[in-house]
Amino acid sequence: MTELRSIHPGGRYIIITAHVSIPAAVEAMRRGASDYLTKPFDLDELLIAIKKAMQERLKDEELQLLRNARGSRYVSRPSARDTAKKTPSYASKLMQSTMMKAQTAAATDTTILLLGESGSGKDFLAKYIHDNSSRCGGPFFAVNCAAVATELAESELFWP
Repeated sequence: MTELRSIHPGGRYIIITAHVSIPAAVEAMRRGASDYLTKPFDLDELLIAIKKAMQERLKDEELQLLRNARGSRYVSRPSARDTAKKTPSYASKLMQSTMMKAQTAAATDTTILLLGESGSGKDFLAKYIHDNSSRCGGPFFAVNCAAVATELAESELFWP
């Protein structure tokens, strides 16, 4: 695995073996294997492992492009699980409900649009969702859409 990594550092590797060994599986994953399958395996299981490895590679390439675009000044942060913040406690039932929805939103991998009056806490809520999501290691950009031309905002934020 070490030799493969030195030749193809961006590669994804799936270990397939006839010998079931938890220590070997742990070691393979520690050395960077994307997955560990034991024979006999189902073809669908292999296809899922390949798809997952390809998605990981695409995410890494996209992240590298974003880092390059920002001048390589980005420093990765711990994962969401490591940095997840506790939900603040609020007396207001409405705010408790809002924060519960924010937690639910943070657990999804979807785009979220926050609407509200100026000063209503949209930036706070957006940052909270970002910091508690799987994307917390990436950059966070707050955009004041009112300051951007409608056509420009639509073309930049809602592209296919």
